[in-house]
Amino acid sequence: MLGTFKFWREAGSFEARRTWGNAEVAVSLNGGWDERADYIGEVAAVALGARIFWADQPGWQARIEDCIRRDLFELAQEWAADADETITPDDLIARIRIDGIGFEPGGHFCVWYDGGTAFCGGHGVTVVGKLETGPEYAEMHG
Repeated sequence: MLGTFKFWREAGSFEARRTWGNAEVAVSLNGGWDERADYIGEVAAVALGARIFWADQPGWQARIEDCIRRDLFELAQEWAADADETITPDDLIARIRIDGIGFEPGGHFCVWYDGGTAFCGGHGVTVVGKLETGPEYAEMHG
C-alpha cells in the first residue's frame, strides 16, 4: 500500500511519494532516526500508523477538510473580503491543494497544503492531529 521509502539522513526520516485521492503527495515517516541506532521498532510503529491512515483515505480526508473549514473559514472570509471576493467553506477546500503528509511517533500526523488562492497566494495550510483522536487544529502559515 505505501511501498518503499528512502532514508533521508539529513532529516532523519523516511520519504516517498504516493497517491492521496487524485494527488501525488510527499509522505514522510519522521523521528530524528539518524541520531539513534535503536529505532527499528519505532519506525515499524510509525509505518503501521501511516498504513492505517492510508487505508481510510475518504474518511481521513473528510475529517481533515472539516477541521480546515472549522478553523480557517473565518480567516479565509476576511482575506476574501479584503480582496472584494466572497468564499464559501467548499470554496476554501477547492482553493487549497494537498502537498504532503507526515507521520511521527506516538500516532501524530501533519498534513500540508499549498494554500493556492485561499489566502491570496503565498500561504500554506497545516493540519495537525493524532491517529486515535483525529485532526486537532488547522492553521495558515507563510
